[in-house]
Amino acid sequence: MFQRDISQDSVLVEIYKLLSEYDSADLLATFAALQLCPENADHTMRLDALSHITTCLHPEPDKKRISRHKLNRVCNFEPIGNSFIKSSEDPCDVPFTEAFTFFGGSYIVFPGIAQDVVFALKHLAAAIFLLPEFKKQNKPFVDEVYNLILPTLILSNEIARRAGLERNIAPKYYPNNIYIPVDLNAKKDAVIFSAVDLVKLLFPHNLSIDNLSPFIQKFGELKVESYSLDNTPLHKRPIIQHGNQFIVSEPGILLASLRYQILLRVKEANLLELLAGEYQASVKSTVEKSLNMFSLKPAPFPFPRPNEKLFLTDIL
Repeated sequence: MFQRDISQDSVLVEIYKLLSEYDSADLLATFAALQLCPENADHTMRLDALSHITTCLHPEPDKKRISRHKLNRVCNFEPIGNSFIKSSEDPCDVPFTEAFTFFGGSYIVFPGIAQDVVFALKHLAAAIFLLPEFKKQNKPFVDEVYNLILPTLILSNEIARRAGLERNIAPKYYPNNIYIPVDLNAKKDAVIFSAVDLVKLLFPHNLSIDNLSPFIQKFGELKVESYSLDNTPLHKRPIIQHGNQFIVSEPGILLASLRYQILLRVKEANLLELLAGEYQASVKSTVEKSLNMFSLKPAPFPFPRPNEKLFLTDIL
């Protein structure tokens, strides 16, 4: 677990004071919009921290919107530009967007910074919906998970559509500085949804805004000091409600939040052991299919059997 010192906490406070001058809803949409640029795939840690700190603000009327010049200074200069947050950034080693197949078709998703989240979610979904054990014994649980996954995928796909992003886009190398696009306002519109927008989006699928409620929180519910490089609490509920407006603060965190919500319900339903077995079977099937594609066969000599007294399991 990452530990930070007092000087690192002071950086967060400095950033908070800097951001508090501006309209928090517009600022949050701005940082979310910057995350829709493949050029910023290597700079997600800074945008993640800025989004977290912005959600800690309490919206006030008549605050000014941040200018392009000021935005560049906030993103790329002190205090965040030479901080422990910038030092933690690594090159992005996953696609910027991917396709996720689920009921109703294929959806565009943002893998973000969560490790192997698309792979894990695909196999979680396969374990729950395609393998027989869950469907036979746990239909209410299966229905609940369906009502979590589908609206999240629909929302992600709509953000990508609005931003003009296709599936399987690669990150673009843009060293050091966060890239600020000329069409920033259009990208901000991609992450802002009114209640009417969400109803129109979800109603044709027999879903409602209530299905997204596990992912929603309001401004001011988080504390600045709760930020963490590896697991900031914004990742649990990345949709921020402001009046009749919903801002998807981190499009690249939607899948990680979805995985968290699914596993939370698995634990509550006391189904962890069952899911672990089905998840292993799903991953095993994928590995076998991949090996068969390359005509790779099991080794013709026996390996020593593992000690069955040892407790070994996959981590979801």
